Amino acid sequence: MALKDEKNNFIIWEQILTGKLTFAKVEEYKGIKFYVYPKEQGHNEPHLHVKYQGFEVSISLISYKVLSGNLPPQRQKQAVEWCKNEGNKLVLEKYWNNYHEEIVA
Repeated sequence: MALKDEKNNFIIWEQILTGKLTFAKVEEYKGIKFYVYPKEQGHNEPHLHVKYQGFEVSISLISYKVLSGNLPPQRQKQAVEWCKNEGNKLVLEKYWNNYHEEIVA
């Protein structure tokens, strides 16, 4: 369940800052992919996007509740639990804080 190494993170940030990438894939866990998008309109609550085999949900980075969408129940539970993991929470908050003016603490 290791997160991307620092070299890959640097490459991703370089792509984002130069406009060559519009999102960051934070991690993939059991086929579940976790993304933070840097420039979304109309979203008030800090969140991330989670995708699995054509399904997608948005999960709050504050309450860890599903804001919209759905995944198969077992995968949705795994995704929420992954987000709640203390080490993963810190990484997700760091991605969000770097992309948005609203800071997650």
